[in-house]
Amino acid sequence: MSLVTPAERPTRDRSIDALRGFALMGVVVVNAPAFAVPIDALPALATLADRLATWATLAFGAGKFFLIFSFLYGFGLSVALDRAARPGGSPAPLRRRLAALLVIGAAHATLLFYGDILVLYAVLGAALLALRGAPPRRLAAIAAASFALAVVAQAGIVALALSQSATLGPVERIDGVGYLGAFADTVAARLADLPSAIVFLLAFNGPAAFAMVLAGHLAHRSGAFPPSPERLAGWMRRAPLALAAGGLAAMAAAAALVLAVVAPGTLGMPAVVAAAAGLGLSAPVLSLGLAVSVLAAARRHPDHILVRAFAVVGESSLSGYLLHSLLLGAVFLGWGLGLWGGLGSAAILAIALATYASIVGILALWRRAFAHGPMEMVMRRILKGGGAPRAARS
Repeated sequence: MSLVTPAERPTRDRSIDALRGFALMGVVVVNAPAFAVPIDALPALATLADRLATWATLAFGAGKFFLIFSFLYGFGLSVALDRAARPGGSPAPLRRRLAALLVIGAAHATLLFYGDILVLYAVLGAALLALRGAPPRRLAAIAAASFALAVVAQAGIVALALSQSATLGPVERIDGVGYLGAFADTVAARLADLPSAIVFLLAFNGPAAFAMVLAGHLAHRSGAFPPSPERLAGWMRRAPLALAAGGLAAMAAAAALVLAVVAPGTLGMPAVVAAAAGLGLSAPVLSLGLAVSVLAAARRHPDHILVRAFAVVGESSLSGYLLHSLLLGAVFLGWGLGLWGGLGSAAILAIALATYASIVGILALWRRAFAHGPMEMVMRRILKGGGAPRAARS
């Protein structure tokens, strides 16, 4: 299937859209286990394939892709703030956008996925709006302190989760009950899990996401992002070092955590906490290397099939994010195929990648008919009001 989207607007930077779509792929991979097993359990790690899948997800996914996504969100908010500051501009559209994200996120958390990030982004966007006049040094200091808090919080959460998680075998499955029940049953189960999910989201994702939102804002204010060709070339010279240093540290930390899961007692709690902290500290380094590499590749080869695939999702990232919850729910929950609680990590990873491929295909087909993704059309109506959906040019 062709990924040509005639409705693409020439003013969009496809490399940034591709980076955003790439980040969303990682978000889908990291989120998939939350759809597949109870909130207090881990996927089965009975086979070598399961252990390798968990190791790969921890090393290259957990805590990485949402950093890229949050940076781009902060960048986008900064662009919107610039528009609001122009003569005749107003922050009202941005406030409406944040309010819409809050409402959509609340509905998403209730109906589809307790790990919703949209409510958090709405809150962080409001915080950035309040801090928009602060000096760059103060914002940089806040970002650094927020990320330091994130590393401490993440290390503690991971260590606590590993010490309290349910058994690694197949979880108890009672057909027609909870997440294996009808849609209303899954909503009730989700509401029961929502308080725990909110605490986790605020502690694990909140400080790190805020740091990266501020980083994206500062990068735009300083002119560092989007990078010029010369600046990007300089970043690319450092990217291999970031990939090597961040990747090796993340792989070692992930290996230690998997060992702590499959062989309880092998590592003491101080070693587990150190491994979790190492995973958090390596995340921005590895994320930077990945982001620079994807951005540079997308600029060099804008018409490559993978670049177009990532870009078609990145340009409609809100639709893609909500679609991932709908598709994963249809696979794992009782109102769909009902695979909840019955699969190991390797199968869950495979389903996550297939889900992302499905998102690419669905949005590519949609963009053949419409100029924007479905939820992007909703947001445009909220911001600008009225108007029928604009069909794609043939």
